[in-house]
Amino acid sequence: MSKEPIEKVVEKTKQRGGTRAGSGRKPGTPNKVTTNAREAFVRLVEGNMERMQGWLDEIAETDGPKAAFQCLMDAAEYTTPKLARTDITARLEVRNITPEHAREILDAAKPR
Repeated sequence: MSKEPIEKVVEKTKQRGGTRAGSGRKPGTPNKVTTNAREAFVRLVEGNMERMQGWLDEIAETDGPKAAFQCLMDAAEYTTPKLARTDITARLEVRNITPEHAREILDAAKPR
């Protein structure tokens, strides 16, 4: 990597035509290296299912089923993409509701 000041690098880029609209990888396009690594890990797991089951059984015997499950979840991170959390906000306008009905609605909405 060059140790030039960023200003010089930016100036050279402008001299070459700068950035172009629409250039580069499109949003959502998977990275080839990441895709290849995931596929290789899946092949490794598929080729060693019996051995992995034995390892998980051994972990469950020595450290408990919770530890075995955690190992399984840790390995799954390499093959399954993580889902983003979504917060939902809403505005609810309520008219002509009794306090008892409001309590019922709030109780039903509480996380369990």
